[in-house]
Amino acid sequence: LQTSRVIHIATLNEGVSRCGQIEILIKSILLFHKGVIHMHIFADRRSREMLSVMFSTWQLENVRWSLYEMESVHDGVRWLPSMHHSGTIGVFKFFPDDLLPRFVEKIILIDSDTILLDDIQSLHDHFVPMDEQGAFWATSEDQYRRDGYREIYPHKDNQGENNGILLMDLKKMREIGDWNRIWKNETFSLYQKVGPLVASDQDVFTSLAFWFPQWHYRLPCVYNFQMGDWAIQSQCVGEFRDFSVVKIAHWTEGKKWDGTLANVKFFTQIYRCIQKIDGGIFGIHKSRENSTLRRTLHYIKDAEKTPQLSDLTLATHAHFNQSFPLIDHLSQWPGPVALAVYGSDEQRMLLTNFLHANAKLMSGQLAIHFVHPAVDDSKYPVSYLSKIVVDSARTDSVLLAYDIDELDVSENIYLKLTNHLNKYENDFISLIRSRKGAEVIGAVIKKPLAQLMITKDLSAEEAVHTL
Repeated sequence: LQTSRVIHIATLNEGVSRCGQIEILIKSILLFHKGVIHMHIFADRRSREMLSVMFSTWQLENVRWSLYEMESVHDGVRWLPSMHHSGTIGVFKFFPDDLLPRFVEKIILIDSDTILLDDIQSLHDHFVPMDEQGAFWATSEDQYRRDGYREIYPHKDNQGENNGILLMDLKKMREIGDWNRIWKNETFSLYQKVGPLVASDQDVFTSLAFWFPQWHYRLPCVYNFQMGDWAIQSQCVGEFRDFSVVKIAHWTEGKKWDGTLANVKFFTQIYRCIQKIDGGIFGIHKSRENSTLRRTLHYIKDAEKTPQLSDLTLATHAHFNQSFPLIDHLSQWPGPVALAVYGSDEQRMLLTNFLHANAKLMSGQLAIHFVHPAVDDSKYPVSYLSKIVVDSARTDSVLLAYDIDELDVSENIYLKLTNHLNKYENDFISLIRSRKGAEVIGAVIKKPLAQLMITKDLSAEEAVHTL
């Protein structure tokens, strides 16, 4: 089989905290595939902002990317009640032919909680037998028991379909003409029988595979090995658990990588290995050999609520080695906090694990961004990190910390500074000096003025005189 010139891949992302999964998925693809891929990602507004920065600062030679509004997906499926833990976003898989550009004729839809363990070309090659059969979509079997309400859904071979990996021939879908009518009719039919769907789009595709077997192609289960407490692993890898045959691992339950079963632990170890691989090895474009471009991921931890514009954001940054105690220190600040951490992929993995393990102890107003070193970084990039935290602030003013260890971040100083802010409507810079001397350890400043100061590479004291 010939290598495809460009393999088109689509996935969904709702919530900035999941954007890191997209990066790990791409890493796993690029480990095995040396050709060109085009990522089509449907995401909410803030996730689009984060992913745009991630791709722009990563600049992979063999990866093209397009971002689409998740809102357009929601608008098309608000009428569909679902009991699935992911809500209705998976229903996007019914109409990619409408949402994606016409030049995309064959697409692999893949959930972001998966990793590739083989060249994605081998999956794409299944479009050939699909064409021979006349099928226009392909899934692998659902590795869960069909019990309860799901027993009465129509299904072939006593098995359902899992849509975590879905091959779709969009050209054939468009040629059918009434595909939208067909899937909507089946959805209404199922809803009338059992009420809100247990597994959302998967139940409908399972039923459609029963009624229209000529349109459906069954993928080998190794292309979607499902893991969770209730998954029947022997259904795919046999009683002897030969995990070496698995080509795509899929974490299908809410616990994800925290699962305790042997198969979950086995593939989670692989996932962690991929997670900590230096993203800079994946075919960076030659123009970046001496670049100062730094791969940046916004919001590896997002704040739980949007602050008032009149509030004051504490903006600071640190090397990974100082990040754990600093996060604890920043919890004293009652207002919003923007923190940029500088380090490697492995260090980012350690930080995300730390954040996950201590989520209940974290400040709900803390947002954390991560910056990876550029190819020619010889020293800690103060200006770039300052720019990241100031740009990400969602308040009119920021407290830019120059020495966060020395700076008082107590509720008392927060109240004093915010009261001071209310007295000034125009641009100003308020310098905070250390107790021991004249050193400036922080500056309260309007956000646009702070951005200008960083762009001009001025210190706070220089900005007072210059701006």
